[in-house]
Amino acid sequence: MHIVRVHAKPRDLLSTPMPPPVFVLTPPFSFARGFTGLAILSGYPLMFAGLKTALYDLLGISNACWHPKWAASIVTLTVISIAACFVTEHELGPLLGVVGAVFGSGVIYILPAIWNIKVGEHMQLFKGEKQFNYGLGVFGLLLAVMGTYVSLQ
Repeated sequence: MHIVRVHAKPRDLLSTPMPPPVFVLTPPFSFARGFTGLAILSGYPLMFAGLKTALYDLLGISNACWHPKWAASIVTLTVISIAACFVTEHELGPLLGVVGAVFGSGVIYILPAIWNIKVGEHMQLFKGEKQFNYGLGVFGLLLAVMGTYVSLQ
């Protein structure tokens, strides 16, 4: 084991310009990157199984074996996957910010409000609870818009 000592002042180390990183696409790197992407895409059906079931229930779809709405899902995932192949690192930051703002507020605020409103149609909810659910949905929408605005700044 060798110990390397640097005989430079800390200020000199900070002011020395660093060369830009160079990314080399070697076959093992490409192989690992491809399988990482495959693992991420394969995990989506498991992550959103409960959400899919709830949305099918809201839309009144009883037979989930095949439905024409699946075509829209497949086309959307295909377009997203193709676009992801061409996205660079600099474009990815704002994209992730917008996706996080919209889906985060949607899953946390908007979808529960919609589900409670739908459940309230079959049960008798008092007026304050209905108003709260509408307010929660509007609040989630405002957060999604503000989060998108901040992400694009």
